[in-house]
Amino acid sequence: VAQRLETAAVIRTARKVVVTTTPRCDTLRRWFPDRRGDIVAIPIGATIEPDPTRPLNGTRAQYGLSDSDFVIAHVGSIGAGRDFGPVFDALRDLKREGISARLLCIGRAGSSEAPADLAANVIFTGVLPRAEISDALRASDAYVFCEPSGPAAGRKTSLLAAFAHGLPVVAYSGKDSDEGLRGGDNVILVRPRATDVTQALRSLATDAGKRESLGANARRLYESRFAWQLGGIAFERILGAL
Repeated sequence: VAQRLETAAVIRTARKVVVTTTPRCDTLRRWFPDRRGDIVAIPIGATIEPDPTRPLNGTRAQYGLSDSDFVIAHVGSIGAGRDFGPVFDALRDLKREGISARLLCIGRAGSSEAPADLAANVIFTGVLPRAEISDALRASDAYVFCEPSGPAAGRKTSLLAAFAHGLPVVAYSGKDSDEGLRGGDNVILVRPRATDVTQALRSLATDAGKRESLGANARRLYESRFAWQLGGIAFERILGAL
């Protein structure tokens, strides 16, 4: 309650209010109609962007991955705030179908968070420097975003990193799903159910053309809406008008 009161006070007194997602911007405009013109949305960009000049020799082998593996990346925790149950079930389904799907957990996630029967299918990198996080993303085939509230792209830097790296993304559809995400075009949006996740990952594992198309469209979305230079231009415009 105290935080909401403080936020309201700041919004009423600030000359301009910048938020990172369009839905949040629209909500604040409804709550503060007298400040409508002073509340604007400027999405943040990815904190990890690809460096195509860096060689990837041995990146997969470093994590025990082969060239034939279908590698699904995720940056960050697989615990609180995320529902990886359907993804784990999907890994089991794909394994039974003879598809060598491996989940590469990049960052602080701990091995204790993975089911014992998937020990060979879930790999943990531990904390990495930024360049090596990018290497791991570039060496992957797809990305999963497992927050039940949905992909609020403008404030999820790990998701934006996946887009920036041109990875096809499977994400749970939820109330916070960004309006620019189009299922089947620049992302695959699914219900958080094992059957839906399995189907989405299977389609990517078995169709290189689909992976390439989705990844390229995700990259174009990032460049057109979330690249840092776009945010910089928007902030310059706001500051210049004050």
